[in-house]
Amino acid sequence: MTAASFTKATGMGPLPRTLESAHGARAVERVFNAEGLPLWLAHDQGSHIPLRSMMGLFERAAREMGEDLFGLHVGLAMQPEDYGPVVRYMMSAPDLRTMIQRSVRSLHYHASGCYFSLEFSGRLARWGIRTDDPSSFGIRQHRDHLLHPMLRALRRYLGPKWSPIRVELEYDRGASPIIASSAPSCFI
Repeated sequence: MTAASFTKATGMGPLPRTLESAHGARAVERVFNAEGLPLWLAHDQGSHIPLRSMMGLFERAAREMGEDLFGLHVGLAMQPEDYGPVVRYMMSAPDLRTMIQRSVRSLHYHASGCYFSLEFSGRLARWGIRTDDPSSFGIRQHRDHLLHPMLRALRRYLGPKWSPIRVELEYDRGASPIIASSAPSCFI
């Protein structure tokens, strides 16, 4: 049996504000209650929460909003530093190699059971994030919200017009052409 994985609540970013803005405070309350999380976490995101609960928040909020691309929309509103001090440390690196090395070395301070990796194949490099948690409820919305902040991190070092060759996702995204066309290529 795998130990429970935890992550910083800062990773939910604007999820509560987005949901409240669209559907009111009761919608935020319903989503947090359904995950068994105290409502104060919506406004004070300094604590750790179970990773499964974070993924559940994203999935439940997407359903409450009726928005299949909810995770991508939340991620579009986030900068890498929004995730907290560990990612601010990563992003203070003087170059891309150091930033990625820091990501691989220090992610466990932000989230347990999560790992950044860097792999090379010929002239191609693959930077990704994985989890040990076998839970699949909410994984798509949660992973989608990571996409744009990761791309922003890379573009700070590679230039604003840089685009990766492809995106690989840790879930089956089905036949959604919207997700395929809205997700620039990068490994997640």
